[in-house]
This record gives sequence, structure tokens and C-alpha cells, in this order.
Amino acid sequence: SIGKYTDFTKYVMKDYANAVIAFSEVLQIDSTNKDALHNLSLLALDANMTDEFIDYQKKIIANYPKDKNAYLFLGYGYHKKRDDETAYNKYQTAKSLMEDDERAAFENIDYIVPHDKFKQYEHLSPSEKAEYKDTFWRKRDPLYLSGYNERTLEHYSRVAYANLYFGVEAKREPGWKTDRGKTYIRYGPPKRIVRIRPEKGGFGGKDYDLTEIWY
Repeated sequence: SIGKYTDFTKYVMKDYANAVIAFSEVLQIDSTNKDALHNLSLLALDANMTDEFIDYQKKIIANYPKDKNAYLFLGYGYHKKRDDETAYNKYQTAKSLMEDDERAAFENIDYIVPHDKFKQYEHLSPSEKAEYKDTFWRKRDPLYLSGYNERTLEHYSRVAYANLYFGVEAKREPGWKTDRGKTYIRYGPPKRIVRIRPEKGGFGGKDYDLTEIWY
């Protein structure tokens, strides 16, 4: 327990098992159901089963060859496995399937420009921003001899993760636009996450939603 909050980690495994059963039953009825395949991939990722996550995203692509999100998430999966070359290729395919404005948002560095440089950056012209971005990534490339910038791959993976977990489907809001998404893209994964649900009737008798604390 944390104050009046209760850590609900003990409920996770039961919820996980029930979710796997439910989505698997959907696939028995319709083996091409994208939502079921995607949610099973997320469950696999939560359980640190990266190969299974990749397999589910591959199944989505087999049924929906133009699904840019599946390629994006595949890139994340391969980057997590440290297969950077394959990750780079999947991200390139995902970008090729995006609209121009979506691709520009995917490559946007507004969230990661250093705080002391941002005021200068935001007043640049579009051409100056493009030049700044090229220099920004070039300075952060740890291995000039490889065919890709490893720091750029890390950025793409943070955007992909934000879209995987933080999007608000009801509002058609991608994860990179949310507060959690922006924070994740800038700083990377928290060192520790505590998920809590306030005890019923706390704080003046009100019930509060599930809360996450990031360290």
C-alpha cells in the first residue's frame, strides 16, 4: 500500500490470463480480426514475450499489407531485440505508408530539443528547422559507419511505444500527442512504474480512476 492507495499488481496476472482467453476466442471465430491480434500482441509485450509480439504484428501485415501501424510496431519489436537493421527497414516501410503530415509528426523533434535551445529553435524558419534537425541527429549518431542513426531508431521506438500504449482511440488521438507520450518520447522509459487504484470511498467518499506513478 502507498498511503490511501493500494498496489493492484496482484490482480495483473489474473486479468492477463482472462484477456488472453477472450481474444483467443475471438480469433477462433475470425482469425483475421485485427483488434484481437493487436491486443494479443500487447499482452505478449507486457509479458516480455517479444518474439510473440512480433509474430502477432506479422499476422496483421499478412492480412492487412498496408497497415502502417503494424510495420511501425514491428520496428519497435525488432529494435527491442537489438536487431537494428531490421528495425530500420520496418520503420522505413511504415514511413512510406504514412501521409506527409503524419510522417512529419513522426519525425518531429520538438519534444526532444534541449530546453535551453528550444526558444531559439521555435523561431527558426522551416528551412532553418530542417537544417537544425539534420545537424541535431548527426551530432547524436554514435556509429557513423552504420547505415542508420541509432539515436534516430531510439526516437522512432519511443514514438512507436507511445502510440502502442497511450493513444486515445475515442478521440482519434495518437499516443505521441498525449502528455504521457510526450514525456516518454523526451525522457525514455521510467525507471519504475507503480500502478494504483485508490481505496473505495477515499478522499471525501469519491472513487478515483486507476493511477500510474512514474519514477
